[in-house]
Amino acid sequence: MLKVNDIVLYGAAGACTVREFCKKQVGGTERGYAVLETEAPPKTTIYLPLENEALMSKIKPVPSADEILETIRSLPLEEDPWIEDEERRRQCCREILAGCDRAALLRLVRTLYLHQTAQRRQGKKLHSADERIFKEAQRLLHNEIGFVLQIPADEVPDFISGLLREAPPR
Repeated sequence: MLKVNDIVLYGAAGACTVREFCKKQVGGTERGYAVLETEAPPKTTIYLPLENEALMSKIKPVPSADEILETIRSLPLEEDPWIEDEERRRQCCREILAGCDRAALLRLVRTLYLHQTAQRRQGKKLHSADERIFKEAQRLLHNEIGFVLQIPADEVPDFISGLLREAPPR
């Protein structure tokens, strides 16, 4: 059960603090809301209808530092295959972005990074839709990891790289 001042993860918004619970008249009906405020700038206020199970199911507990470190260390050595079909790839990416599976998000960032690197070697760029997904996935992952480990989000990529370099071979 949510309480005021709880810190939770909420979908694509990332880490949020529960600021209050309130009732509002919407369309002639009074409804209860949880008021969340994002932790990462820019601060955003989210009014979450308490009766909307689909939206409420996007609230997850903040993982511990150990859970984050284990997720990074358990990143499989093999790369995820690139999905050539653009529409299928976008759908898969949207599902990962909407979900709360940080391991899948970490693999998505790696896959897009490796594809971007391969494209650059050929003098090409990522498709604009892939670039937007890449930036959004990085933002989510870096903000979450940075929040939990108390490091700036822009230092997260180097932190992850260092952690993976020191991990024993599997």
